[in-house]
Amino acid sequence: MTNDLKTSQASNPIRIRVAKPSDADQLARIHQVCSAHQPGSFMHHLGVAFFRQYYRILLREPTSVILCAEDPSDGIVGIASGTIDATAETQALYVGRYRLLLGSLPELVRKPWLIKEVHKRKKLLQSMDQANSIIGGRARFSFWGYLPDHPSKGMAIRLLKTFLNVMEDLGHDSVWFENDTINVNAQKINLMLGAEIVTTCPMDDGRVRAIAVHRLQPERRRQIILKKR
Repeated sequence: MTNDLKTSQASNPIRIRVAKPSDADQLARIHQVCSAHQPGSFMHHLGVAFFRQYYRILLREPTSVILCAEDPSDGIVGIASGTIDATAETQALYVGRYRLLLGSLPELVRKPWLIKEVHKRKKLLQSMDQANSIIGGRARFSFWGYLPDHPSKGMAIRLLKTFLNVMEDLGHDSVWFENDTINVNAQKINLMLGAEIVTTCPMDDGRVRAIAVHRLQPERRRQIILKKR
């Protein structure tokens, strides 16, 4: 995969490219800001240092696919991240769990109530056996976020579409993801782009988690690319 993806236009200087390990600090900042704007989100409370460790782990994980939208003046303004193997991604984060803990430690000390919340969230995720059995080992879409106040029109959706195109180029016929149903905007956009909700998982805290999939056509895309050459 080339580092730069041909999605920029003359009227829009923002380019979409593959994220590098040196981008971890910017990715951490964007992820925290975007997470804070998502309904029902919790992870932003853990602080930028937590996200920095998170991306340092994933950017070195061979199965990761992380794209970013970069503005020539503002730097990175959007992220679309995932993996070609959800089980490998989970394992990488488990191996790096002490680094994640170290990154979240400053916020845990400042806000002791987070300790109980982290434990509760961990139990909730472990209880999602249905999602784990469906998505485990498959290509997964983990996070998509774009700075809420950035003026670049349409680039957030283009970033997501580019991510799906890259997964097709890598030969995958589906990309799975989970989404809290209260995050209505994200769910609407994914459905608009062709995603289908496979099932839903009620959570113990009252939330409902949708398990969804984007069906891809890697062979059809390969033929289209060959015709353009």
